[in-house]
Amino acid sequence: KPVSLTLPSKDSTHPGAVVLAGNKPAEIAPLDTGKLKSAELAAGTETASVQMSAKVQPKKIRVENEKFIAVLDNDGAKISSVTVKTLKDSAGHFPEIIQDTVQGALSLKLDDADLSSQLFATDAPAYIKVAGDTSVTFTFSDVNGNQVIRKYSFTAQGMTIGHVTHFKGFTPKDYEVSWNGGMRETEKFPKGKSFGGASYFFSEVIFNNLYSVDRETVREKKRFNDDNGKILWAGLRRKYVAAVIKFPEASEATLVAEPLKAENTDPKDPGTYKISLSDEIHDDSLSFDFLVLPLQWKEIAAFENCDFEKIIVSGWSWCGADVWFVALCGFLLWLLKAFYSIIPNYGVAIILLTIL
Repeated sequence: KPVSLTLPSKDSTHPGAVVLAGNKPAEIAPLDTGKLKSAELAAGTETASVQMSAKVQPKKIRVENEKFIAVLDNDGAKISSVTVKTLKDSAGHFPEIIQDTVQGALSLKLDDADLSSQLFATDAPAYIKVAGDTSVTFTFSDVNGNQVIRKYSFTAQGMTIGHVTHFKGFTPKDYEVSWNGGMRETEKFPKGKSFGGASYFFSEVIFNNLYSVDRETVREKKRFNDDNGKILWAGLRRKYVAAVIKFPEASEATLVAEPLKAENTDPKDPGTYKISLSDEIHDDSLSFDFLVLPLQWKEIAAFENCDFEKIIVSGWSWCGADVWFVALCGFLLWLLKAFYSIIPNYGVAIILLTIL
């Protein structure tokens, strides 16, 4: 059996192996609910097996559940857009959280084969309203018949996009998953001058290496975790939302982050980051989840053994503050909300909490 993928040349017309000129996906057309044939997928259903066509065409699949709208792109079988429905900006609009939707998130490289610009075949409809457990499958085939199958899974109410990649006909040794599109701020930056205004907005690389949850701003390309434990999850954080790539169990993957400053961004914007996770492949598949996390304490603390609440507030591990200080902040937040439930005015609630 072949031991590696063979990527096509740009003029190849082999099924499932088309390369887009310029490597730029087609734009998302506005939804026309009158003409759109949506697929209300019931619990337990999955998309049918992929039928390889004579030539794979660019395609985007819009998947919507109660918490977010995700757009999947068959150019690289990546996530090109995530709109969080649980967060409204000051104008009442739901925010897009990926800064560069052309680059998107979860591009894949296997050994020396970069699949980020390869078209994957899929028979999923253009729009899916998730009513139960639902999956979308993408398949790439090289000229030798080797296949990479990427499957994304959704639930009706969850904030998690499940992912698994299977390999057929070959066994890759290494992988690299990249989030090249960075994370966008979900609120507009204030106009004019303000005291400490730039500090109101956050842009951090976040990760859990089992020793602690670290939050860092990165000034230049930096490697993490070469000699410091394992990675359970890693991602990006902005003011009101975070998103992470989470492994089923702690991985020895290396995290690399570098600054990404988009063109024509507000000067107050601290910018965002590209991140990648890479490691050896120890199985016949590669599994991880992509979690969208609006920073609401109760919701993110419900994920067991993840310490997602430390994305909001953290403390030094050498004095145990990563435990007692985080718990104290959670308790104070609970008290603040309790006062607010009695007197629905945060000014009064803060005064009462201060007196207590």
